[in-house]
Order: sequence, then structure tokens, then C-alpha cells
Amino acid sequence: MASKWHREIQKILRDYGNELKKKVELIKVGGHGQPFQIPHTNIKNVTVQYKPDVYYVYRKKNLIIVFEVIDSESNDQIHADVVKSLLVGHVNTAVALVFITKDEKRKKRS
Repeated sequence: MASKWHREIQKILRDYGNELKKKVELIKVGGHGQPFQIPHTNIKNVTVQYKPDVYYVYRKKNLIIVFEVIDSESNDQIHADVVKSLLVGHVNTAVALVFITKDEKRKKRS
């Protein structure tokens, strides 16, 4: 379950992408509702669906930039998101934003 801050950062990234559409050759701003299909390398007709938090698609060079907002995920979930983002065709950059809440800082100190 995404936290309030997780959703807020996603919204900021989507809004920023929509502003960029007016200034650069950004053709699409997507998010969790639109999955990428990653084909399985050994089994025909099997794909893994990957739903990044936010992504931008640029017209030139067919560039896709993926954003993963990381705030409460486990290490395994973080690794899975990063690996999946790198398996999406034509992805040039994967960006992870890390947020640590005050509660997590207190837990680490004790």
C-alpha cells in the first residue's frame, strides 16, 4: 500500500511530466495503470507485467525514463523494481527516489 507521500511524489512527477510535454518532445506520461510487458526469455507467450510509478516517453530516440518512488518497500521489492525497469525495452534511465520517515530513523537508532 502506497503511503500518502508516495502518492504525492507520483503526482508531482506526473504533473511535471505534463508540463514538460509543452516544452520538449515528451509524448507520454504514464504510471501504475499502464503496465509494460517484459517477455519471458525461455517460455513463449509468457510476459511479466511491470507497472512503474511514473514514466516519461520522449519522441526522439524512443527514450523512456522510469521513476520508482521508494519509501516503504523491502530490499527485495526495491531490487525487483530496479531489475524490471532495466528489462523494459528502450529504457535509458531508471531513477529511484528514496524517502525515510522519522519512525524508520528512530527504529534504526534503537
